[in-house]
Amino acid sequence: MISRRHLRIKVMQALFAYFLCEDKDLKHTEKELIKSVEKLYDSYLLIFMLLVELADLSRIRAEDKVEKHIKVFMAPEVNTRFLNNFVIQTIINDELFLELVKKRKLTWQPEHENIQSLFSEVKESKFYISYCRRTNGTPEEDTQFILTILKEILYPSELFQSLMEEKCFYWEDDNKLVQTITNRTIKTIKKDSETISLQPLYKEDDDKEFMMELLRKTIINDKEFEKKISNTSKNWDIERIALMDIILMKMSLAEMLYFNDIPEKVTINEILEISKEYSTKGSNNFINGIIDQMRIDYTEAGKIVKSGKGLIVFDKTPDFMPAYNKKNKYKKQKAYK
Repeated sequence: MISRRHLRIKVMQALFAYFLCEDKDLKHTEKELIKSVEKLYDSYLLIFMLLVELADLSRIRAEDKVEKHIKVFMAPEVNTRFLNNFVIQTIINDELFLELVKKRKLTWQPEHENIQSLFSEVKESKFYISYCRRTNGTPEEDTQFILTILKEILYPSELFQSLMEEKCFYWEDDNKLVQTITNRTIKTIKKDSETISLQPLYKEDDDKEFMMELLRKTIINDKEFEKKISNTSKNWDIERIALMDIILMKMSLAEMLYFNDIPEKVTINEILEISKEYSTKGSNNFINGIIDQMRIDYTEAGKIVKSGKGLIVFDKTPDFMPAYNKKNKYKKQKAYK
């Protein structure tokens, strides 16, 4: 589920908090890092739970209308087609999913009033009204309805975004990834599915180890890396360099020196892509220049040694970016954008 780039972002955020804290505690930082990743997965599960909550409100309102003898035949506000949507029913009947959310102690109960407000946004939409007016539909229409409600109503909703931020501290950074994976998961649910095929938290078995080691190696070698950055950026006072830029450069050094199966070019490109989003304007070129010079220095000193089938030679610039996986296999693809 979580890409290596997103894991690097999580490490960067943990390091930022670590270096700002006066009482620096590696063990505490490690726990907070793991917690931030777990919260990302919680937000993924919470969206499925929210869909069920909204669908159940359609049932409650329908029953309320019937009890009050309001005769509006097949009107959208008394229709339970949302609840009977096969995607919703699959989630409701998935015992493994229910056990998982119970184990993780996830609930929307304290937010009942806010969820009612969200349901009002849903039921007043043209998508909901059109869907409920049709007495029968195909599984494809059911799936498309759920995806449309997410894309057109929930994801753009300020209330939805606010609720998710309260549930998950790093939602602002995680939301695009979570939304993409949620949509992808919904598309895999078929009419005869007994469970929803939830994505695993980590894509590869060694991804968690990669994340934790990147954090540790950066912190353990902090003094050496800071000295190296200072010596390499002689025309700059290191105290005037943005903390985020320093952290990203230290991470790049940790990765180049201690992760022998990751090519330097992959490391540098990943760090530069992150810097575009999280660093100051103009930081990208500065970081690129400093990292490249440090790479040259460490390579000449014999401290950067890469091994593994298919690793690229840095000074031969290919017309494509290598797609890295733990088996060190590469295929042609466009450079990261």
